[in-house]
Amino acid sequence: MKIELEWYEAEMAAKVGMARAFSSFRAKHDAHKYGLKEGEFGFFEMDIRGAAAECAVAKGLGLYWDGSVDTFHSKADIGDNIEVRSVKDTQRQLLVRPNDPVEGRIYVLVVDLWRMGSNPSYLIQGWLPGEQCKQEKYSTDFGRKDRPPCYGIPTHELYSIDDLWCKSCDGMGVMDTTQPAGKQVTE
Repeated sequence: MKIELEWYEAEMAAKVGMARAFSSFRAKHDAHKYGLKEGEFGFFEMDIRGAAAECAVAKGLGLYWDGSVDTFHSKADIGDNIEVRSVKDTQRQLLVRPNDPVEGRIYVLVVDLWRMGSNPSYLIQGWLPGEQCKQEKYSTDFGRKDRPPCYGIPTHELYSIDDLWCKSCDGMGVMDTTQPAGKQVTE
C-alpha cells in the first residue's frame, strides 16, 4: 500500500519530529547506542522521518495519529497497539529491539520513499504481531559488532497490510492478537 502525505500532514509530522528530537536532546539520550555512526543522520532527520512514517501508516489505515511526544515505549505509535518502523529502502527488514514492548502490539514496516524535491510518500510493506517478532531465528547484529543485537524480520515473513483491517467493516475491523495471525474480529 503506497501512501502520499499532503504538505500540511508532512509539516505536522516535521513539527512532531522536531519536538521529539529536542526532547531526546534535553534528556541526553544516546542516539548512537544502537550502532548509528556519527553523521549518519542529521539532528532532526531520524525523528522527523519516523514521525512522518507514523502519520502515513495512520492515514493508510484510516486511523487517528496523535503525534505524541515523550511517550516512547509507554504508548503505541498509533492507537492502542500499532508500532511503526520505517526504513529507507525495500531491502531492509522490520527491526524490533529486545526492550521493545510486544504483548498485544502490532509492528508495521514502512519504506520511506520521501526524497528531496518529491512529495512525502511511503510504502507499507507488512506487519507482524509483536509476540511473533522476538524469535531466536530473527536475532541479528547484521554483522556489525558495534551494534547491539536486535530482531530483523525479513519482509517475506510479514503479513500483508490488507490482512490487518477487515475491509468489509470499512477499515474499522481490529486485529485480535490473541488469535493466530490472519484471524480477524470486528468490534
